Amino acid sequence: MTLRMPIAIMSFDRPQYLQAVLQSLARQHWPATLEPQFFLFQDSAKSGRTGAALGDEDAAAASVRVFQRYFPDGVVVQAEHNLGVARNFDRAERVFFEDLRAEAAVFLEDDMVLSRYYFAAMAELAEIALRRPEIGMFSAYGLHHFTE
Repeated sequence: MTLRMPIAIMSFDRPQYLQAVLQSLARQHWPATLEPQFFLFQDSAKSGRTGAALGDEDAAAASVRVFQRYFPDGVVVQAEHNLGVARNFDRAERVFFEDLRAEAAVFLEDDMVLSRYYFAAMAELAEIALRRPEIGMFSAYGLHHFTE
């Protein structure tokens, strides 16, 4: 069974970092059970309230061009005004889980360079998580410790 998995790449105004992430995605060893769909969630460099520049507008536009070069069939979801990190993630989650009704999705920031077998691990984890309703989130990039 093939799992269609949308992949969100969160971006603002760091095309040089984004390019390294996209290169690592382009070099992935994709498991046969995973069908990736690429989305760039591009935040705006302009304040919606004041119109002031909150980042480098040219660099934000360059980020979109870099994404389109690596994934010409990918989807760019451009913010009209600056959302900030949390709202940009919220927007991606809503698109994936409400609009697309995805069973699983991946969220990457524009500085997360991946090993070649990252998605091989993610496919195995997704297979486990989708059988266990108590699992709401999983990752393949290290241990997280928390206290209650």
